[in-house]
Amino acid sequence: MDQRETVGIRGTGIISPLGVGIRDFTSALLDGSSAPALDADGQLAARAPGDPVALLETPKTYLDRGSVLAMAAASLARKDAGWDGDRTLDSFRHGISLGTACGCPASMVRFWDSVVVKGPRLANALFFSHSYPNIPASMEAIEHGLSGTHLTFCQGLASGAMAIVGAVDALLLHQADRMIAGGFETIPPAGALLSGAGRSSTIFFEDSTPLLSEGAAVFCLERCPAEAASGDPYFCRVAGSGAASFLPWGSSESSPLASMPRGSREGAAAAIATSMRRALQSSGHSPSDVGVVVISACGAPILDRAEAEAVVQVFGPGAIPPCTTAALRAGVAAGMMGPEAVIVAALALREEWIIEIGGRAGPDVDDLIPLVREPVESAVSVALVNSIDPDGACVTLALAR
Repeated sequence: MDQRETVGIRGTGIISPLGVGIRDFTSALLDGSSAPALDADGQLAARAPGDPVALLETPKTYLDRGSVLAMAAASLARKDAGWDGDRTLDSFRHGISLGTACGCPASMVRFWDSVVVKGPRLANALFFSHSYPNIPASMEAIEHGLSGTHLTFCQGLASGAMAIVGAVDALLLHQADRMIAGGFETIPPAGALLSGAGRSSTIFFEDSTPLLSEGAAVFCLERCPAEAASGDPYFCRVAGSGAASFLPWGSSESSPLASMPRGSREGAAAAIATSMRRALQSSGHSPSDVGVVVISACGAPILDRAEAEAVVQVFGPGAIPPCTTAALRAGVAAGMMGPEAVIVAALALREEWIIEIGGRAGPDVDDLIPLVREPVESAVSVALVNSIDPDGACVTLALAR
């Protein structure tokens, strides 16, 4: 790996309740908009506006909603990067890495309903074949002939950030020359079994119910020089990453991979702090270089407090940079929360605007870290992005101009 290289975000595509496309989404962030909450199948949820099917490049017989969102966001990213129509790249050097917590539950439910009504022999197998979490990545790979590295990560709220790390590793190890990377999530049908955050929610969220959301955020990544140059085409650079783990609340077994005693908030804070320090170390930056921290802030009181304590451990009291998030305004779309947070950080890096968080970030958090309650204009050269899942995964990305 060439230490003079890093990975640049060349193009960005996003489908969100806050807007479709990077311009609409960032405009909504800057003007303080929040996702409208609609009653969807008996649950409070925020859906993406319009029909993302219209953004797909070719018609399909059937696609799960997750595939539609992911492929639509990837189409926007490719156009933003100028990759459309570029046939010069070896398809085996062009890959994809996506993250999702729940995958494609609508297709799974449709298949099961068909089994119940018609029986196993006559049930429509098409829905079953579209129910796997890796189907959206596979469909996008087929659409654009991506024959290289092919990854899907399923780790709750950390899935999208893990997918970005996987893509960055593939590029820096020269296993690929270009990568599509990001995350997606749909609103599960009422009664569908959730994975990741859904399993932990009864313990973890206590009396706090987050707004469910849907969408996809996808980037076009490629290797680039480590130092930014005037006029270069990159949205921002992924300068480093870190990861750690803790045992989720309610676990009954110890694990050699876990970095905390079972269920303790202090252990979770230590794991999050470790993830942040590893990201800084791998990027070659120190805490004093960081101009903003985009916190995970999923709305779960225990985890929000643990994350705030971790930020204090890394920066020290009195030296903490502004902290913000889009999660409280865009809703919880688990697989896309990490990539969405990358856009928030890039907005600070490129436009020198740190967005306001809106809503609340859990009890006793304001007294620990400086949450941005009004937009702040500030020159930022390095940003940290946290993605933390109640089931124990912590991922931190260090981003630079």
